[in-house]
Amino acid sequence: MTQRNSTWIPQLTTDFFSGFATGLALIVAIGSQNAFVLRQGILRQHVLPLVLFCALSDALLILAGIGGAGVLIRGNEVLITFTRYGGALFLAAYGVLAARRAWRVLDGLIALAMWTLAAMLLAG
Repeated sequence: MTQRNSTWIPQLTTDFFSGFATGLALIVAIGSQNAFVLRQGILRQHVLPLVLFCALSDALLILAGIGGAGVLIRGNEVLITFTRYGGALFLAAYGVLAARRAWRVLDGLIALAMWTLAAMLLAG
């Protein structure tokens, strides 16, 4: 009778809890996806399809994380590199787009403040 190698069990348990904690952190924190969904909800634009897409993609990513996607990525240097730089590129692009939206709002607030100040000065 051969003895089974059980060294993979602790690693699987570690990956399970790591994926679970990451998923929980993503759900609990108000992140960019949640802010986007809230924004679209306030604007009443494509709310149901957006919520369904986000919920299904979150569930898929959480299941992949819990199911051991980390084990597959950890063992493949190409996937590690792709994940690292692809994620960084995505976050950088998303940050630039968010900064542009914020700048537009700031421009609008500055213009509103200037018009208000001008009206107050003219009203005397």
